[in-house]
Amino acid sequence: MKICVISDLHFKYTSPNADDIENSRIVLEFLDQARGKYDLLVLNGDIFDLWYDWKYCIIKQFFPLLVKLYELSRSGCRIVQISGNHDFWFGDFLPEYLKVELVDEAFCLESDGKKIHICHGDTHTVNDFRYKLFRRVIRLPLTKLIFGFLHPDIALGVGSKMSRSSRARKDTAGTRKRKNQGLEGYARALIVH
Repeated sequence: MKICVISDLHFKYTSPNADDIENSRIVLEFLDQARGKYDLLVLNGDIFDLWYDWKYCIIKQFFPLLVKLYELSRSGCRIVQISGNHDFWFGDFLPEYLKVELVDEAFCLESDGKKIHICHGDTHTVNDFRYKLFRRVIRLPLTKLIFGFLHPDIALGVGSKMSRSSRARKDTAGTRKRKNQGLEGYARALIVH
């Protein structure tokens, strides 16, 4: 089985800079060339800088990427989307229209007799209490409901302000060990954040 894992693209919906535009072009070109080459594409979180599944709206800046995913899915490639810390408010759009399977925490599979564990990695953050608290609050059904009442233009403005930049962390040996707990027995574990 040929597997491709993509993570942390952070497709922008507001003011992309020259690097963002070039990165988007490269990703779209790669997805064009990926048709027929992979059996499985795993979107390992933070593909979108923010995702919210409104009833009648999609973010127009994501349209080129969504078209490429649709084409890839139609070509027979299985696509799995793992929630990240920027894109987790999924509804029925991706599964219904693009046939993308949604996974909240981690995706596990067996290939060539080897167990593979893929997760975004934000759930393995062990030295950031504020983030863990924020993650719990932001994923509450009530938070999602309130966000959904906002007009998309306002909601995306709020989302842009909430998007926190990653901070470099110096992990100790103990921290690394705690992050890897539960991964024994896997031939491969891919954790990206």
